[in-house]
Amino acid sequence: MSNPFDPVVDAIRRVFPEPPLTSAAAARELGVKPARVHQLVEAGDLQRANVGGRDLFVTAASVRRRKKRTEHRGGEKITTLSLKEIPKVDAPRPLIYDRLAEGFRHPSGAPRQRRVHLRAWGGEDGYTVVLVASTSDHDIALLNGPAEETAGAASTLLPQIDLSKTAFVALDRNVLHGNGAYTLTDATFTVGNATDPRQRSFSGRTFTGPEWSRYDDVAEIVPHIGQKPVIFHRSAYSEAAVEQHQRTGRPVTVPWDPDGYLRREEQLRLLEGHEGPVFDLLRDLLLDETRLFTNHPMGSMYPASEQREIDDLKYPWVPQGSILRRTHASPALAEAVDQRFADSPEGLRFTPEETEHAWTLLTDLAVESGEFRSAPNPELEDLASGGRQGLLPRTDFETNAVEEWGRLSDRLEEEHPLHPIAVRYIDIEPRDKVMATYLKGFVAHDQASDLADYERAHLQHLRRLYEIEAIGRDMFGRPAVLSRPREIPELTVLEDVRAIPQLRERDEIVGGRQSQSDTPLFVRRERQLIGMIPLHNSLSGGHAFGYGGSGPGDAAASIARALRSSGFEESQIHREAINRRTSDEALRKGGRFHVKVRDLLSEG
Repeated sequence: MSNPFDPVVDAIRRVFPEPPLTSAAAARELGVKPARVHQLVEAGDLQRANVGGRDLFVTAASVRRRKKRTEHRGGEKITTLSLKEIPKVDAPRPLIYDRLAEGFRHPSGAPRQRRVHLRAWGGEDGYTVVLVASTSDHDIALLNGPAEETAGAASTLLPQIDLSKTAFVALDRNVLHGNGAYTLTDATFTVGNATDPRQRSFSGRTFTGPEWSRYDDVAEIVPHIGQKPVIFHRSAYSEAAVEQHQRTGRPVTVPWDPDGYLRREEQLRLLEGHEGPVFDLLRDLLLDETRLFTNHPMGSMYPASEQREIDDLKYPWVPQGSILRRTHASPALAEAVDQRFADSPEGLRFTPEETEHAWTLLTDLAVESGEFRSAPNPELEDLASGGRQGLLPRTDFETNAVEEWGRLSDRLEEEHPLHPIAVRYIDIEPRDKVMATYLKGFVAHDQASDLADYERAHLQHLRRLYEIEAIGRDMFGRPAVLSRPREIPELTVLEDVRAIPQLRERDEIVGGRQSQSDTPLFVRRERQLIGMIPLHNSLSGGHAFGYGGSGPGDAAASIARALRSSGFEESQIHREAINRRTSDEALRKGGRFHVKVRDLLSEG
């Protein structure tokens, strides 16, 4: 039986050798909105196809001419697609790219040290799905932060794809984003030709304005590429595993070390040749930990065929790229554990006094091995800092006194900070009398400076991108470098967070005004600046009052710590008054922080 519409179709084909496009289809081809297609028809830039009906049709030839004419025009923009806009397919799309690629950046803008696993699937319909994935648990969020950098780098490596018909998707392994081993994210971008020479471009194009989507199920990618992409166990997704799988076509067997046997054996080798009480303590802690995990391993091994994985995370399908094999203590390590416990079967136990002594030993080793020292050893620093946490559970093994451990830990963290040197960038507002007084106290040194070589080297490294005006000490004797990165004076200071000025009730705490976030808090006594309240820890964001972030809270914590260090009892410190002062709305509007110490002890 013939179709009654056949004559109409034949007539259209005689008039239009190529099928005309709807306004929506033409908009997708040109990377514009359908309303823009109507404007282009009215302006004569696109040719209407008069096929009848209420819908607007345009000729395919006029769309091609328009696309070619505007391909390199600076103002022309297109938009990439989200994954759900890619047509679903019955047969697998060909894998057109599968490599470890370079050219991607961190959110900070720094180049990523590890290459990105880049894959792309494309079909005859011209649609492409680009999948980026990290090969490191510590190198995530490819479509967060500078997502434009990710899309731009991928498009440069895949110049043959039509960006208006391409979806950029990321396989994210940050377990904080969900309960699964992987989450799927995509982003759509506005792509234009580069017109601003200051803007980073890729093959003459810029990627801006990403809009993100997150999918609950990684399997949502499957209908759009027609196959399950190869995935790896989260603990085995590395550059080496990807390269071996690509070379052999077989799953890669990777050692899995949830109980830390390989890690501790390497750490024990690191300690070889080192003698002294702190190194003996570290060896005993490592052997104690080994026995603990030998008796009580982290979890059991699941068969590789099961979807449930050994780290108790759900995978969307069985990982095809890798197989994990659990490691066990080597014979040499097992023998060392037996020898260690031959004379002390219960392992290490500490009283609170012994804990503090051991904590001090480990902290001193970590600090001396840290980046601010003349010969830093990051491996020893990490080992010593990690060893501190093994001390506390052994302080009261019988009573399981969690609260006592917590109080002891807090006190030791404050009295023996692991990273006692903090870097502060202090802008100087010359019209502000307090800041001008502080800058005037800076003392520049010549080559006979009393600065240690490592202090000078660190200051030079911190300001390596700017012209250094002078290196010396600020008015309180702290190592500092003077530069003018934004045409205003700036002191970069190495601050010892343990050097706390001793406060008196009649002293004042006064904040300096500056253009950036970290506002110094000076101690003023009889109209003279006698010191600066240091950060309460080296990771603090600074004493910033100009926004609603952590700055006011950091300032309050630093002030309270300075009061305790000055001999005031906790019962004397008015916490509410301190918090109210540091979060005062007037400070956000440019007001100066100014308070007398006695007003922080009592309010009348």
